Amino acid sequence: MYDSALYGASLNHNPEVHKEQQEFFLYLNPSINYQRYDTTIQGSMFNDDSPVTFPLLPFRFNAEAGIKYRKEHWNYSYSFNYRGKELTNNVIEGYFYGSIGIAYMPY
Repeated sequence: MYDSALYGASLNHNPEVHKEQQEFFLYLNPSINYQRYDTTIQGSMFNDDSPVTFPLLPFRFNAEAGIKYRKEHWNYSYSFNYRGKELTNNVIEGYFYGSIGIAYMPY
């Protein structure tokens, strides 16, 4: 497993064996993050001079789903990400974004 593209690794260091190997997989990575303090949302920790502040939601749900493919030296990936709501506000919501990755890994 440690030789997998899942961890950004190469499949095999031996060039002859390496040419014949490839990977393709779908993955899902849900997570819950805990954040104690965020200066950009809550303002300075040392004074109360920040003009706009909001209470932070300490627990946030995040998820990533994607596809990874590896052949020879090349890694290709596409992922769809969701980040949960960060603060207590009626206007702010969670957001989605995508990511495309191409990497070349020499021996």
